[in-house]
Amino acid sequence: MLEKLCWVMLYGVRGSIYAIPLMLLSLAFTFINNNLLSPTEGSYFVFITNYLSNGLMYLSLSALAAAAIVWIATWIRDYWTGYLPNWIRRELY
Repeated sequence: MLEKLCWVMLYGVRGSIYAIPLMLLSLAFTFINNNLLSPTEGSYFVFITNYLSNGLMYLSLSALAAAAIVWIATWIRDYWTGYLPNWIRRELY
């Protein structure tokens, strides 16, 4: 079981590198959403702020889902073709 887990991690290296920009984008959207100042209750900006907050939350979740799809698609392609980076292949063989 440990050997299978190691192979999953090895084939997932390139997918992780490709998914990092999308994960950082998701982190940025979450950071902006959490630091979005909420106006007082009686203000007209409450609806706009809530709308922006919900939009940023959906953008963050979408970027995270896209990162997962990129990682899975790259992992499947690397697994089927047997691709491993040269620095990993040198250590294994």
